[in-house]
Amino acid sequence: MGRNSSSIAASQADVTITEVSDPSFPFATVVPGSSIGGIAGDNIGSIDTVKSAGTITANRAGSIFVGGIVGVNELGGNIIASYTTASVTGNSTAPSVSSAEVGGIVGGQGVGGSTVYVIANGPVSLVGAGAVGGLTGSDDPSDSSVIGSYFNTDTTGQTVSGAVGEAASDAQGVTTAFLTDRDAFFADANSNGWNFISIWAIPQDGGDHARLFEIDPVITADDASEVPPEFQFNSTSDDFTAPDPFFN
Repeated sequence: MGRNSSSIAASQADVTITEVSDPSFPFATVVPGSSIGGIAGDNIGSIDTVKSAGTITANRAGSIFVGGIVGVNELGGNIIASYTTASVTGNSTAPSVSSAEVGGIVGGQGVGGSTVYVIANGPVSLVGAGAVGGLTGSDDPSDSSVIGSYFNTDTTGQTVSGAVGEAASDAQGVTTAFLTDRDAFFADANSNGWNFISIWAIPQDGGDHARLFEIDPVITADDASEVPPEFQFNSTSDDFTAPDPFFN
């Protein structure tokens, strides 16, 4: 979709998006400021508990904003408890005045936009001039608008988040091993405010990252012999293994 000004919740998209400008056209004919994302191009509303996958590519002479979930997150735009595995690429090959802002979650995050409790887990790349980051391509430095979020340094290919002005714990680059370490990720994300009761499923140890109850197939299990019942396992149904003796 183009601009989201209301609410998108409990949704998912597996997309192939390619935006190309004809290089034979004069540079002046290209409209700058184009934005594309796996869920919305531009966001001034709420995007909550969503996931995106697929391929998002922008090749344009002019300024472009490309993100795995949103191209541009503006004043009033909130992205909450979401993740992406989409491949995101921005290619700006026009003269030096042109640029691309490419992020795993958001291409460009403006003042008053927020990105909270998210994971970027797909490849992120920039060709040409511009800015690129595991979470955001660019981020307005006047506020701390990225909170409790992670990007996978192994899969995104990025070593910096792109966030500016945030605490290191709010925009973390971590490995696949960390994202799939049940105890380590749970402890860190839980301390950052993640909801593992009704929103996020704890990662399958060594097999999968955290998933969303509302849109992913999830298994939850308790040890009913304990009083009160002791939590034992909470993960996706892919390649299920029982990590505790109670389930063997």
